[in-house]
Amino acid sequence: MTNYQFLQRLKATRSFNVFLYYLQRLPLIGKHIPNRWFEAKHVKSLTTWLGTVGEVFKQIFGKSFYFGAIFLLGFIGDPGQENTVRLLAIFCFSLVLATFWVKLIDPNQTFDRLCVYYLKMNPKRYYLNMTFMEGLNFVIFYGLAATITLKAMGLSLFSGMNMTLFFLGLRLLAQALYLKLVNPKRQVPNRPFTIVMITMIFVAGALFVGLFILGDAGIWHLPINWLFHPLTAVAGVVMAGIGAHWLAKSDKYQALARSSINHNSIRHINQAVTNAQSANVKVEAEDIKVPATSDHYDHLKGITYINAIFFDRLGHRLNKQRRIIFLIVLGLFALISGGIFIYQFFFQGDLGISQADLEEAYQTYLVVMVIYACLFLNIGESFTRFCFFNMDRYLMHNNYYRNPDLLAEAMVIRFKRCFRYNFPNLLVLMLGSSLVYFQLGGQNLLPLGILLLSQVVVLVFFTVHYLYLYYWLQPFTVNLESKSPLYNIIRSLSIFIPYLLYMNAESIGPRVILGIYLFIIAYIILGYLLLKFIGPKRFVLR
Repeated sequence: MTNYQFLQRLKATRSFNVFLYYLQRLPLIGKHIPNRWFEAKHVKSLTTWLGTVGEVFKQIFGKSFYFGAIFLLGFIGDPGQENTVRLLAIFCFSLVLATFWVKLIDPNQTFDRLCVYYLKMNPKRYYLNMTFMEGLNFVIFYGLAATITLKAMGLSLFSGMNMTLFFLGLRLLAQALYLKLVNPKRQVPNRPFTIVMITMIFVAGALFVGLFILGDAGIWHLPINWLFHPLTAVAGVVMAGIGAHWLAKSDKYQALARSSINHNSIRHINQAVTNAQSANVKVEAEDIKVPATSDHYDHLKGITYINAIFFDRLGHRLNKQRRIIFLIVLGLFALISGGIFIYQFFFQGDLGISQADLEEAYQTYLVVMVIYACLFLNIGESFTRFCFFNMDRYLMHNNYYRNPDLLAEAMVIRFKRCFRYNFPNLLVLMLGSSLVYFQLGGQNLLPLGILLLSQVVVLVFFTVHYLYLYYWLQPFTVNLESKSPLYNIIRSLSIFIPYLLYMNAESIGPRVILGIYLFIIAYIILGYLLLKFIGPKRFVLR
């Protein structure tokens, strides 16, 4: 059996075992799936077939979800409109960055450790076979999803495959570049390639921002069509050929495997991952502020007492993050208001905004903008991560703290605290939008009142939303890794839906705004009731 066939069977078997693992956790039927099925001694062919089918479905649905989101974003405008072009640009630049993040050897890959370190496979043959398998996978599944998506956007049938071949060439060149730059004798063999990746991120990010600004200003339009040209596919094939040739000629595989895949590197990598997850929430002994007197805690009991001490001693760490957001919002409104003042006072200029347009914007368009802005202004997610890592993960070992009434009480306490941290940002947002309204000549207080009310309601919603997700699903492990697929999906939708509203802000009327208000009210009420039913079962340490 060749290495290629062995790797196919090994990957298929792993996919089958993952499928059985999740099957055992399904209600009703999971308890009837025995552990001996994992051995599959007499059904190797069936295991390979089922694992292959599972891998195919995983690739199809994974790519379909990503490209489906891109298609929904791009379909907001007709093909050829500027917003569609910008979204395609975001999509293409994200692929470029993802391509340069691909490394030939990643010491944190358990499959690499299994094959090279434990099964003693030849490193060069293993990595070349894996490169071939991943490249074939990329062309088939990525190319198919890209073809369907771009065709639905109004581009030609072959646009997706042309672009896929180009990114395949970039992918192989990135891997070859890694081998050219790496020094296997060093303790940190990935450092040269890390520098290249960081440089590419800054270059691609700056390039995209520059093109986006120029496109908005009408100075220059994004030349996105070159990605779908047949000559681009030819260039990709040429780059892939060069990259494959360099990979085949390299003699660094053995040294890299020896220096990268060992017990020490695995231990350091796992520790680095843990430190990275908790970098923004972990507190040290010197961070704890102990008050001189504890008399004001004497009247408190239970979960209220614990939370009061926790936030009094450690809450200043959350204030640091809040201050950063506060200064950004304050600086932004200072620039806007200052620019309007200078233009009107020194240049005697007229912005040409009528009273009717200003009032309409404050009642509809800017209300939707507030939803998108409050998504980034609140510290709800950071707040829940901070509470989990520094307090809740220790309390979860005791069933007492999963009592429905205690969870509801803790939820209310956390909401008040989180909203208190968010309030200065809300205050700046309200004062800044009011100042700009009056600077632009606003006279009617009703539109301004609607916008200010929206800011309060939306910030309350996002504060409650992240707390609900935390108490409903509790996605974190002891190292603060998110292990709940449902939590990650809802979190992504929490970003995608406000962005979708933002892109359609000009076409949203009062009825949609009213519907958003009703949804928020229903969500808060039903979420609180749901907390008592599923919170005690889900609020456990993963």
